[in-house]
Amino acid sequence: MPERSKNDATDAQAIFEAAGRPTMRFVPVKSVECQDLQALHRIRDRLVHSRTSSINHTRGLLAEYGVVLPQGAKRFTAQVGQVVAEADLSDLARELFSELLDQLGDANHYLRRQIMHGARAVGRWSDPRAEWMKGGAARRGFNRAVIAVANKMARAAWAMLVREETYAPA
Repeated sequence: MPERSKNDATDAQAIFEAAGRPTMRFVPVKSVECQDLQALHRIRDRLVHSRTSSINHTRGLLAEYGVVLPQGAKRFTAQVGQVVAEADLSDLARELFSELLDQLGDANHYLRRQIMHGARAVGRWSDPRAEWMKGGAARRGFNRAVIAVANKMARAAWAMLVREETYAPA
């Protein structure tokens, strides 16, 4: 009769017995690139979950004030700014909702996705930025190089907006 308790000792014994079987198939160790991609997907899922949670939380709090907004991220974000501005809220409530909306506006997924697509495209050109990216890809992997280029692009775009400059190619 097999042991019914699940613990480390029975797990180790089962692994030992399974490893000795000739028909046992082993799972290969994941490459660093595969692990990076899996981490990227998990982080994206967490961010989407967090954004959805924030939207639902904000919708629920606004509903307590009698402000009802539609479900769905696109419809919510399209209407929430105007609705909060026009709602009959106390100064404290208006400030709190303003903070929540600022936090939601920080994880602009469309803009982030566009910057990532642009960063991937950099590698197809032959200019100093592309060479920098190719060097990073050789050292750290393609996905990390894309993220580094996207980060540089986002910082450059922010600097141009703050300084009210136009883009000047290198």
